[in-house]
Amino acid sequence: MNFEEKLIAYGYFFKEIPPEFQSEGLAKVLKKINFDSFQKTEKNFWTKPVTYSVPKIDHFRRIKSIPSPFHQIQLVRLIDKNWGQLEDHFILSDISMSVPIKSSEPNEASVPKISISEKMNIRMNHLHNNNYILQTDISRYFSTIYTHVIPWALHTKDFAKKNMGKNYLGNKIDKLVQYSQDGQTFGIPAGPETSHIISEIIGVRIDKEFKDCIGYNVPGFRFTDDIEYYFDSEKKAKDALIKLHEIVSFYQLDLNQVKTKIIKAPIEFESEWKQFFTRYNFRTSVLGQRSDINTFFSNAFKYKSSTHDKGVLSYALKVVRKEVILKKNWSVFESLLLHSAIVEPHSIPLVIEIIEGYHTKGYDINLKKISEFIEELICVNFPHNNHYEVTWGLVFAKRLEISLSEKITCELSKSNNSIICILTMILKTKGLLQGSFDDRIYKSYLKTEELRDANWLFAYESYIQGWLKPYNNPDYVLKEKFFKILYENKVSFLRNDIDLIELFKEESVKVDDSVLSSVEVESSVKPEDEESPSVEDETPAKPEDEKSPSVEDKTPVKPEDEKSPSVEDETPVKLEDEESPSVEDETPVKLEDEESPSVEDETPVKLENEESSLGESRNSRNFENKSSTSSGDKAELRLEKIYKLLKNSIYENNMWLLSMLNTDLNENQKIEVRNKNEEY
Repeated sequence: MNFEEKLIAYGYFFKEIPPEFQSEGLAKVLKKINFDSFQKTEKNFWTKPVTYSVPKIDHFRRIKSIPSPFHQIQLVRLIDKNWGQLEDHFILSDISMSVPIKSSEPNEASVPKISISEKMNIRMNHLHNNNYILQTDISRYFSTIYTHVIPWALHTKDFAKKNMGKNYLGNKIDKLVQYSQDGQTFGIPAGPETSHIISEIIGVRIDKEFKDCIGYNVPGFRFTDDIEYYFDSEKKAKDALIKLHEIVSFYQLDLNQVKTKIIKAPIEFESEWKQFFTRYNFRTSVLGQRSDINTFFSNAFKYKSSTHDKGVLSYALKVVRKEVILKKNWSVFESLLLHSAIVEPHSIPLVIEIIEGYHTKGYDINLKKISEFIEELICVNFPHNNHYEVTWGLVFAKRLEISLSEKITCELSKSNNSIICILTMILKTKGLLQGSFDDRIYKSYLKTEELRDANWLFAYESYIQGWLKPYNNPDYVLKEKFFKILYENKVSFLRNDIDLIELFKEESVKVDDSVLSSVEVESSVKPEDEESPSVEDETPAKPEDEKSPSVEDKTPVKPEDEKSPSVEDETPVKLEDEESPSVEDETPVKLEDEESPSVEDETPVKLENEESSLGESRNSRNFENKSSTSSGDKAELRLEKIYKLLKNSIYENNMWLLSMLNTDLNENQKIEVRNKNEEY
């Protein structure tokens, strides 16, 4: 794919949307869309984006958007055509880590010039002769960008004022952004990769003017809206803050007062909670693991309550999902997973991923408990338009084929959000909605004018899928020239759906072990036959005391291959109805590259960038073709076969699930993620 196609295929839908949705199909037909053939009346109009509410921290929300493809394609083509000019602008900044460069990977359009994992190294490299750190960020960056500032930043304000309306790149971007959000000049759509590129146009100009104002290269960095500078005196730091505030204000933006501070060294480089999770060890005996699970989650909930860092529980789940949970411990583990999803909504995709993986491997999941969780999740969040939570609740029900109550069906029939409406129709088609479904509101969206409104995605996808027929106007999509082209080329925004359990049941029947003609995956896991030792250790595992590798904000740092020292036993905690245990070996957790979620990133970072491989990047298809399992080449061939089965499905980019399905849960293994993407 070329850059234009990749920006549509992998930079259009944001990562918080489930992988049931995709835009690769749209990218494949771009060559068939020629806007020059459109009449003026067919292309001079405003459209509204699909909006989607995502949780932030402490009950705050962020609104993300999916602009109409009509204007998004035009914006992508404009950026692609003028990429050289944008690159000339981006080099004006000496400190921006986040300026985009074209990616050489097949499944991503652009990447930051410097990985966010380097933030800690930059800080450490500049503190040898500086004792003060100025930290700040731009408040509500994307949602407060004034679109007319785009030409100011790209061409300077004086030039832009004298050449308003003329055929310059900044003016063109300004106009297309306005047209894609119903003519609004306040804010740009948060979500698409194009918005990150636009934000860098402004960020780079702020960097340049700050440097010119100070008169020298101040050591520091900026990553999107997060800014950090280093000084050898408090006075210099305070003076710099005043000047930075003036420059940011000039571009109609504000610094975040809560996050703005001048810190005197020394400072903590790594949070206590990160150190705890990265060093935690789980034992492999039933009672030892059970005790370790309890201690692990107890500390996870404690750190969640005591810190303002985002994503503490999501980070913890990324650590624990590498452990093979024994069947005898599954019930308590499952309950703690569901509680984590309630406490931290960002962790819901991870929880779904883990439960679905174990379900596929034959574990006895508690459908009643999960059903109650889903019902409560939707009931609490639907009235408040908390789209993220409702969406993932529906995905959970769909994947596990859990029927929703008549009360939930009634609520869902009132939705005005395209993502929720589409998932609701999928559940209805599968017979997973109890009671009668009142489709009058949904049918009201199925008209030509809605293709330019906030429910364009549902209006179009319903026509493609043939939902809710008969239509009042049977040709409502065909009357809009742009969407007619998509329809005639069979473009859908949904991925192929598969039933994992049925798929691997069928494949296991066809297995020819000598040639590995198929994938050998057991549909159930054999019960543990090991005898219970006379004495087992229930002592909670104790984190190591030596310093662990730093885990940087929002992007993983690959740990060195070093041996994890053994963990000393504490006083045993006696479990009910159990004999006093003996000391057992503790197998250290080998951590994969994990994303540290303490600092928010406005950029559409590509997957579990935060969160889960189910809600993670749709761009993480690259995994290393080298198996570390004891079964050697055979295991690697099996891994490739599993990947082929999941290709083009909703599980295509789920690297953790891919690894889990290739892991024998009866053996003492880790569920290792084979993936080159650092941000996974």
